[in-house]
Amino acid sequence: MKNKVIIGIATAGALLATGAVAQTVATGTFNVRMKVLDECSVKSTETLDFGDHGVWSANVDSQASLVVACTNGTPFSIGLDKGLNGSSVTDRQMAGDRGGNIAYGLFRDASRAQPWGDDGANTVAGTGTGVDQTLTIYGRVPPPSGAVIAGNYSDTITVAVTY
Repeated sequence: MKNKVIIGIATAGALLATGAVAQTVATGTFNVRMKVLDECSVKSTETLDFGDHGVWSANVDSQASLVVACTNGTPFSIGLDKGLNGSSVTDRQMAGDRGGNIAYGLFRDASRAQPWGDDGANTVAGTGTGVDQTLTIYGRVPPPSGAVIAGNYSDTITVAVTY
């Protein structure tokens, strides 16, 4: 009888060591979700600097970059307002720190034939790519029609991205 007990204990130990003990597993599921929205943002703007000039008799041209980012596939349009000193988007003015104004224009094209404004006809349209998109703002200061007071001239433009 002594041998039978040893074999029984050895068999039970082998079953435990091989994992043959029955286990029950409970399962469940959960959902994972995310909604991607149509969205645009102005990532950066660059100062449009016309440089230093004394007396000028020809157009002074310059350009600056505007970086926007919109969700991939999102249609957008970008408008530029008249600034702080202008009466319209085709009559923008830089104000001098000693008085006076200097007229300037902002354009959508390098030939400076298409004004860049804030109404539907004068905006820049595009479609988002999901990454930064760089656009160029073309600027022009025409020769002054009269005497210009020496000093620093500036204006502030608001960029509006409609999507």
